[in-house]
Amino acid sequence: MTALVYLSGPIGGQTYEGATGWREWVRARLLPGVNAVDPMRGKEKLRDLYGNTAIPVHDIGEVLGCDSRAITQRDRYDTTHADAMLLNLLPAARFKPSIGSMIELGWADAARVPIVMVAEKVRGAWYDHVLVAGTIGWWVDDLKTGVEIVNGLLKPWLVDPCTRLGKDVDGLSPGRD
Repeated sequence: MTALVYLSGPIGGQTYEGATGWREWVRARLLPGVNAVDPMRGKEKLRDLYGNTAIPVHDIGEVLGCDSRAITQRDRYDTTHADAMLLNLLPAARFKPSIGSMIELGWADAARVPIVMVAEKVRGAWYDHVLVAGTIGWWVDDLKTGVEIVNGLLKPWLVDPCTRLGKDVDGLSPGRD
């Protein structure tokens, strides 16, 4: 059996490497049978066009030769059919809100997909919002812990999602500490 984890996180405002590097890192650390669903798949043209400069949000559809509805439909389907979501907001912590990631968060919550959010625990940050806290299952501040939780959720016979290496993990209760 295969389990799917949707890798949500900012794309616009990031370099191609910034938008894809962490996703590759996560993919390499998922347990066998846990597959990543990557919203950056099929978007290699962005690397060729923007290289080490920030990808502008408003140009993505036009540059890829599809409209916003096609991107939205695919990402909504992927989000709502995943078995878990890993929402990485570390790249966006000091920037403006990642609107696309917040919409994906809503889709996942509506579909009752468990959500692991990785973000700095900064009081008053744009993502430190009552509705975000109400939808996420776990808020951790590093990708390694986020991946461990996802692996635990999707392979419960290998790792208990509420413990790691026999120790309680900070931030595993819903919302804030």
